[in-house]
Amino acid sequence: MSYEYPKSISEAAILLDKAFLNWDKKINLNILDMTDGGKCILGQLYPSYARGIEVLFNIDMEDCKYPLVRDDCIFGTLAVKHTWIEEIESRSGNNFTWAVEQLKAGHKVKRKTWTKTVYWQNHKNHNHIVNQVNNVPVFHIDHLIANDWILYKEPLMLTTISPGQKFKQPNKIETYTKLKSSFSALTHDWSVVNWSEDVEVELV
Repeated sequence: MSYEYPKSISEAAILLDKAFLNWDKKINLNILDMTDGGKCILGQLYPSYARGIEVLFNIDMEDCKYPLVRDDCIFGTLAVKHTWIEEIESRSGNNFTWAVEQLKAGHKVKRKTWTKTVYWQNHKNHNHIVNQVNNVPVFHIDHLIANDWILYKEPLMLTTISPGQKFKQPNKIETYTKLKSSFSALTHDWSVVNWSEDVEVELV
């Protein structure tokens, strides 16, 4: 038997939209733990992670085979917590007024649909918003009605994080743990990966 398996958190969120009304409003981000079957996404929506899998895919967990019960399932322990948080926050109705308040407070903001290198911030010497890419005032009427504003997170490089911290590459599911060597990391299956150059990463 084959299953329609989501390959990204965005696809998984759409699957939840169809199965569980307003699921994103039910998630307590303060206790969210993708390694805990009772506090992960499915664990907070259903009696347990296993029951959530059964309901979503209409299967019996005893008959379930890869990839639904594997750790690398998008709902499983290797799912990236902060990416789920970003997905949920993007649905929380953060409108333009919210974005302006964040800018006034000194934060950088962006819309979820923007590329990772683009964000807004208040110009240091003038009372207007500038685009990070070319440092000139930028605005579009669509931004006034958008509700997908989120805080911008500065990209990290592998050499800037501390040994022992877990990380992933952007748009990847696999997680690693940095070793003492600047360009070495430990995968979830205990194999060592040597990086030949500095890479952009996301903490998990």
